[in-house]
Amino acid sequence: MALDETEISQSWNKFANVAKLAGYREGVSDGKEQVFQKSFDEGYQDGFQIGFNLGKYKGAINGTSVGGDESLTETRKGLCIICKDSNLLEGSIQEVKHVQAQISNNVLDELQKKCVNITQPQP
Repeated sequence: MALDETEISQSWNKFANVAKLAGYREGVSDGKEQVFQKSFDEGYQDGFQIGFNLGKYKGAINGTSVGGDESLTETRKGLCIICKDSNLLEGSIQEVKHVQAQISNNVLDELQKKCVNITQPQP
């Protein structure tokens, strides 16, 4: 029983479409994984740097008689702006990163000033 050219063509087209679809899915999956991993790595690095600096300043301030103020208590929440306002998820990731960086840097600046004031000799 010989296959005619129409059957061969149909079989080939079906096989080719299945292969294209599988390749497309694999490409999309790999692309997403690479983007997610890159974004995770960036966020982890940013969070680690901010957390490290917060810990450094909080440790220095808590080691003095000045410790226990509100800015130290607030940082226990991690300064996460999305935790406080989930509406930010409707914006772009760049907007969220920008707002988060501003808030984190403001708190770090405040804590750094307190550390400088504590460590400078009083006249």
